[in-house]
Amino acid sequence: LHDALPISVEYLSAGLPVISSPRKGVLCDLLKDGACGLSYSSGSSEELIGVMEKLLADRAALAAMSARAAEVFARHFLVTAAHERMEEFLTEVTNCSAVQRAASKVP
Repeated sequence: LHDALPISVEYLSAGLPVISSPRKGVLCDLLKDGACGLSYSSGSSEELIGVMEKLLADRAALAAMSARAAEVFARHFLVTAAHERMEEFLTEVTNCSAVQRAASKVP
């Protein structure tokens, strides 16, 4: 995981859009540009300033990104959400016909 992930998770938990330079991995997958944050080219302070000005100028977009940031946090980082995903996975696996056939052969 990237060093920025813990900080980004804090922003998401507070319902704040994340501004980051594009990277690969978990952070990139969760932070679709324009959905719950914006990205800028790494090392470009001018582009970073432009992204910040864009958010400040468009309060409706800022509010929408904030709402989606809170949703992303709830869906991916809350323990209850992880528990629900695990339960769904285990239910799917145990309902698999191949697993049921194998289980029926066990004495």
